Amino acid sequence: MKSSSLYGHLAELLTMTRETPSPADGIVRRFFKDRHYLGGRERRWLSSHLYGALRHLRLLEHVAGEELRAQTAWNGRAPAVAVGAAYGILIAGEDPQEVCEAVREMWNTGIPGCPPEAVLHALPGRAASIGYDPGTPSSLALRHSCPDEIVGEGLARLGPAATEQLLVKLNEEAPLSIRVNTLKCTVEECARRLRAEGLEMLPGKLSPFALAFHRRVVLDDIPAYRD
Repeated sequence: MKSSSLYGHLAELLTMTRETPSPADGIVRRFFKDRHYLGGRERRWLSSHLYGALRHLRLLEHVAGEELRAQTAWNGRAPAVAVGAAYGILIAGEDPQEVCEAVREMWNTGIPGCPPEAVLHALPGRAASIGYDPGTPSSLALRHSCPDEIVGEGLARLGPAATEQLLVKLNEEAPLSIRVNTLKCTVEECARRLRAEGLEMLPGKLSPFALAFHRRVVLDDIPAYRD
């Protein structure tokens, strides 16, 4: 699938998750169920980018919105296409020009009169310019997309260094683990079947019945999981 289509689906998912209080995982599950043409690779890309964007949403909306207001007459919440592109550039480390090409058609439709390059190429500088005081809750909260109240409590209890270390860890993608149903097979038998399906995993650290995957997978696409 082309990058433009992936970013189009990502914008659709971001719009849905930002406009409804429903849990994101339920929205994603229904989204994938209704779009059978999405393969495993596309689903992994969309899941990784969506959940990553949601973890960093406060920062992404801030930098994209500020740059849009600086370049255009935009007045309001940063649109989904800008938030998704900001994630690709600032967090996923994708090439800014390649992201511009991927979102160009959507961008020109939703933000006419302003090429994506004018905003997206400026995002790294905009993010770097955020005032940074390790001892100030609002500064840390914005940089790490966390509520001010939680950061303030962390600073009071842990101090600046430990609080920032905790915030960084909270925004990292958690490893995916499953628990083997030992009424059906042993952990070793499950691991062999999963490897035969092209998946790599390690024994879980917290349970002798757990397996931890090396990368994000869509569990519903795995025959062994469905069985």
